[in-house]
Amino acid sequence: MTLPDHFEFMCPTKTGSGSKALEHLPGDLTALNAGKPLIITDKKSTEKGLVKQITKAFRTSGMTLGVFDGVDLTADMETVRNLCSLYMDRGFDAIMALGQGRTVDLAKVVNIAVSGKPEDLKRCRDTGTLDHPLKPFVYIPLGPGTGRECSGDVAFGDLACSSPYLMPDLVTIDPRMLNDEDPVAYMTTGMASLTYAAEAYADPQSNPFCESYAQLVVSGVMENLLPVCRAACAAKGLVKRTIDGLSLKKDRLALVNALCMAGYVYANSPRGLAARLGLAVSDRCDADAAVAMGIMLPYVLEYHAHREGRDLSKIMRPMAGLDLYCSTPQGQRFDSAMGKIRHIQNEMFVLTDAEIPRTLEDAGLSRDAFGAVADQVAAQIPEQDVRNACLTILEHAFDGKPVTL
Repeated sequence: MTLPDHFEFMCPTKTGSGSKALEHLPGDLTALNAGKPLIITDKKSTEKGLVKQITKAFRTSGMTLGVFDGVDLTADMETVRNLCSLYMDRGFDAIMALGQGRTVDLAKVVNIAVSGKPEDLKRCRDTGTLDHPLKPFVYIPLGPGTGRECSGDVAFGDLACSSPYLMPDLVTIDPRMLNDEDPVAYMTTGMASLTYAAEAYADPQSNPFCESYAQLVVSGVMENLLPVCRAACAAKGLVKRTIDGLSLKKDRLALVNALCMAGYVYANSPRGLAARLGLAVSDRCDADAAVAMGIMLPYVLEYHAHREGRDLSKIMRPMAGLDLYCSTPQGQRFDSAMGKIRHIQNEMFVLTDAEIPRTLEDAGLSRDAFGAVADQVAAQIPEQDVRNACLTILEHAFDGKPVTL
């Protein structure tokens, strides 16, 4: 193991995953000196009986649960103010975010507001930072999310903040809660999480802790993404659906674990070139940013390996498994790993009837936009030749031509 001269890694989150994970929540909250949590979620979670499932887990705990299930696309700072009043007036002492994406962002903003002074929200909006601990915060995923829920980032309206204090104290992944079967959601979040983790794993400045988490994310996505998406896309009869459901539940649980872990990697590593290019590409076409990141990933890694001379052969190990890694000559390992990424992208393209693009041409990006995309990324990275590197990568990603020597 090679240690950098200096590194930092922070993951204050306790993760509970698997059968009956919800039943551990009362004890975990007690350890955080919390006894009256407020659940923040949406109407569907109530209608599907997911909130009821949580209340059953707390039945003998002696704790009081509050529920706000009004989260929707119209949620704004007025919603935050109403939730703050509810939280303070009813004497709640912890927040449980049941859902993902916008629900978690809303819950994080509410937690900032109820954990200090009213002006803390303004300070976060102005500086984008937070300098003190917050109330106990629990995240219960219902599906794939965005891959950033477990990080210290929040973006809600005009408020964007990043702080380790925004990372959840508890993440509870219970298979009974994983009812989101949208294959496209799993595909998009899977590719974003794979990008964050693969770039962190390949970063020469990475540290052993981040590498370990990143390796688990990569292997979790590579092993479970396609089985989950195939099962969700396939038309089944009752008997086949029952049989498949048993294995699908395990695959989905493993995948959501990997996607949550991606948040820990995201919080402890800088954004790589593929992630930055993906965001810039999505600004100029209809492709989702997560999908665009996935498109860019193999070409960026190939550029690092073939044009910059980095030895990235080790990345095959989490992507293909130890047995295949050991049986493959070292000179073939990197290209084999890139082939596995492209296999996933090609199958997602087929499974979704071309809704998930494989190339920038599929995504609708014009070659005329290459310069603007490269300029946007080059402005973020103070290194020589970044713009030319971006142009080369974009040209290859346009029609799917691998970057070679």
